[in-house]
Amino acid sequence: LLLAANAYWKPAPGAVSPWNAVYGTKAANKYPGFRVIDVDLENTSNATIASLKANGTKVMCYFSAGTYEDFRADKGLFRKSEIGKPLHEWPGENWLDIRSANVRRVIKGLDAVDPDNVDGYTQKSGFNLTYQDQLKFNRFLSEAAHNRSMAVGLKNDLLQIKDLVSYFDFAYNEQCYQYGECDKLTPFILQGKAVFQAEYQGNLTRICAKAKSLKMDAVLMDMDVTGKKSQRC
Repeated sequence: LLLAANAYWKPAPGAVSPWNAVYGTKAANKYPGFRVIDVDLENTSNATIASLKANGTKVMCYFSAGTYEDFRADKGLFRKSEIGKPLHEWPGENWLDIRSANVRRVIKGLDAVDPDNVDGYTQKSGFNLTYQDQLKFNRFLSEAAHNRSMAVGLKNDLLQIKDLVSYFDFAYNEQCYQYGECDKLTPFILQGKAVFQAEYQGNLTRICAKAKSLKMDAVLMDMDVTGKKSQRC
């Protein structure tokens, strides 16, 4: 079922810049002057979140919805049978069996959540995940966030946009300019929903020109997402 609740934040195209992402530090409030900050759930204290919100900043929270991370406090909640193949570029991280009821757990006083790794069905996860398995899990994430009065973004997962755009309040995409995929995100813009665009390399002027033509909100940042080197349009 689609949820019709209006209590949560609904970011519109062009209304979220300037924004930043700060995952690798516990001091996200060192970076004032942003409308939106995406923080790491575990690395950010309630006091920091309260401070940011008191200054008028919308706080979005990153967490890896589709993978197990051996450095997280919740690592003991997952069964061995639910932990799949590793993500080769990210040590200590493995795909999860998103079909498992035990895996479906989520979340602080936030405006929005940014669940990552929600396209395991396209990867060598170690599980026979299907398109429909992923749809069910991603819709579960949407419902879980809305039930907690939070907005939720669809992270990457471009192939399922047509089936999920109505369930999610915004899109968060990494490197669509680099890979020539930004046009695929226009269904969100057409529904009046913001697209947070993160790029990790490239020419800022060209990135911004493309983003502005599509009404997307782009930031050029470091791959470690520390917030220190972010350049905004």
